[in-house]
Amino acid sequence: MENLELKDESNPKYAIDYSKPVKLYRNLNNGKWSLMQNGIVKAYARKLALKDCSFKVSEKSRQRVLKNKRKNVHAFIVGILSNELDENENLKEVTYCPYKGGEFHETDGKPVISAKYIFANIDAKKHVVYK
Repeated sequence: MENLELKDESNPKYAIDYSKPVKLYRNLNNGKWSLMQNGIVKAYARKLALKDCSFKVSEKSRQRVLKNKRKNVHAFIVGILSNELDENENLKEVTYCPYKGGEFHETDGKPVISAKYIFANIDAKKHVVYK
């Protein structure tokens, strides 16, 4: 995939299995999306698409954020990498804020648990959209 910056192309440990799900989260340190597979961050991207997605939040880690007022990685979009980069304006925006609740939601507050497709673009006004 052309939008992915593999962590280390020469090391097979960082090779991505495109047939298996990845965990996507926003990396606040480098301003990109991080992709994890098998518990290892394998790549970074500014924009990408996933299909057959689920939205996961670790409630225990979220509670730690609320208690300590310090962010940690605890919310992910899990899905299969897709080459279909649909930036359609008709897609719905999905967001997550640990202080507003323990789930991903649309801007109107409707919870989002799964999606057939998401497009994530760190540089767009709407960072994640789905259908």
